[in-house]
Amino acid sequence: MSSLIDNITIKVLNILKKSPKKPMIMDQYRNNHALWTKYIENNTPGYIDNQSALCNYLYGYANVFERGHFFNGQFLNASHNSCEVIAVYNALFNLNGYKESNGLDVLLKEFALDGIVLRGVFGTSPLSIYRHLLKKNYKVEMIKGKKINRDDVMTFSDEYKVFIHVSFNRGQNPLGQIHTMCITKDEWDYKVHNDYEGNKKYSSLYEALIGYRNGAGHSILVIGIK
Repeated sequence: MSSLIDNITIKVLNILKKSPKKPMIMDQYRNNHALWTKYIENNTPGYIDNQSALCNYLYGYANVFERGHFFNGQFLNASHNSCEVIAVYNALFNLNGYKESNGLDVLLKEFALDGIVLRGVFGTSPLSIYRHLLKKNYKVEMIKGKKINRDDVMTFSDEYKVFIHVSFNRGQNPLGQIHTMCITKDEWDYKVHNDYEGNKKYSSLYEALIGYRNGAGHSILVIGIK
């Protein structure tokens, strides 16, 4: 049952991919580019660890019903739905340092064109993340379902440099929504970025996966990148 629900969720998100109209995407890119350019001019580039601060960035579009049902009537913005894009940004920053071609403004545009789910109401398809990284010539691998166990994850963690973790927030409950995070590693720790929990550190990748929300989450898939 565990793998079935996970696989159905991944496939449904991929089936529901739908981009806003291109003029809207380009308008949003111009807004995001101006904000991101100002941010980079005034700050040393680093990891994005506070999605809530991105309320002025735009990613997708929600209609009146969707805003009322999913976003408490608010207009959709990147603080609501950009965790997958943030995870990709953080992973690429870990691998390459900062590059303009991997700036948040550029990545939001790229995934809005190919990968955004239901115009952004349900974020970004995890399979689109995988394909995006393949197209950029990174070596990537996914593990999911029964492969997310202590032994397999230990082997996986040795083979890759940085990871993207897709997890349910409340057990194996799609209605509890999904959160996607980047996990980096150094000699001693695995650190989770943009986890809403203070960027927790763990002694192993497996502990980082099962530790999300103090064990209340449920890992759907993990992407290793190098």
